[in-house]
Amino acid sequence: MSEPVAAAAQPAPAQPAPARPPGPLRLELAWGRDRRTLSLPPTGATIGSTTEADVVIPAPFLAPVHARVVPSGDGWAVESLAAGGRGQVMVRGAVVPMAPIAEGDVFRLADRVGNFVTVKVPNGAAPAIARPACLHCGSALTANDVFCSSCGTRVRTER
Repeated sequence: MSEPVAAAAQPAPAQPAPARPPGPLRLELAWGRDRRTLSLPPTGATIGSTTEADVVIPAPFLAPVHARVVPSGDGWAVESLAAGGRGQVMVRGAVVPMAPIAEGDVFRLADRVGNFVTVKVPNGAAPAIARPACLHCGSALTANDVFCSSCGTRVRTER
């Protein structure tokens, strides 16, 4: 009769290197005839129409705290905070709950009838690395993805 063989100890899986936090982010905001350039701290900031937000835009169609721009991995993301359908965030033309943003991107803080504040991330504004993302939910994508693994949206047509 043979002795039971002990399973060989498996090495612990390698931990991914921690993401480098982004530095400050410069944004250009435009609504109506008003224009503003600002620099967000490395921790990010909220944007809204009242002093509840870190960045106040006196636009009556914005929610009191409409959106948050936050560090995400080694870049930045914008997240909708407008409660109860009061407003929306649009990135690259799609309404999203959260999406990565990078140099050259333009996103809008909007209501549901066509009023909006345009926010541009100018070139040279961030040390972020652009990553492909689902326009529906903002999840990261790989070059081989045809469907988003988070929400199932078709992200590429097979050739």
